[in-house]
Amino acid sequence: MMKDKNISLTVGQELQIEVYLNDKINRFSTLIIGYLEKQSVIILTPTINGRCLILREGLQVTGRLLSGNRVYGFSAKISAVALKPYPHLHLQFPKEFESLQIRETERVGIVIPAEVTHINNKELDNIGLIDVMDVSTGGALIRSIEMLAGVNMTLLIKFTVDIGDGDKVLTVPAIIRNERKQIDKNTGESCYFYGLQFDLKSTRDKLMVQGFIYEKILQSRN
Repeated sequence: MMKDKNISLTVGQELQIEVYLNDKINRFSTLIIGYLEKQSVIILTPTINGRCLILREGLQVTGRLLSGNRVYGFSAKISAVALKPYPHLHLQFPKEFESLQIRETERVGIVIPAEVTHINNKELDNIGLIDVMDVSTGGALIRSIEMLAGVNMTLLIKFTVDIGDGDKVLTVPAIIRNERKQIDKNTGESCYFYGLQFDLKSTRDKLMVQGFIYEKILQSRN
């Protein structure tokens, strides 16, 4: 973990914030719409089901954003709440940012039940049940009892992860880069193993996956 006094903020950059509401930590996605160094960071007020959250001045916020291969985190208080010309918030400009470099090759050893819902953009009649293993920001290893597809074919996989404020369902497109069939040393069963490369399009999806990896790496290092 490193501490940085400054990073390059960008208007339109996606930001995840965590706030303590209703006796639990809640996480929301929003956008940075402006900033004045040493004064404030201006963000759109997060919404749920089209309705703006009711947040008050002085509330402590934890922010997380992605820049390159680093995840930056900071803490700040809401310094102003505005409704016009559109709902937005001013956060106190952070005195410092914590950063963690996440290499694409850095893997987290986990086993998560998952589903394969599409192969080559074609929806499956029978959802394939798999295990997601050894996840990194760039991809994962998956295990399946049945053969799924071949190298360079695309899969859409869905799995649930625990990220800070509770369970989140990730739906991730991925490309098969390698495959092998072997006996699973843990179960003794003959299984298919596929090395996947994630094909994430949006910054939000990348931030969600990196946030998950970020938390697991921190847990392993503490």
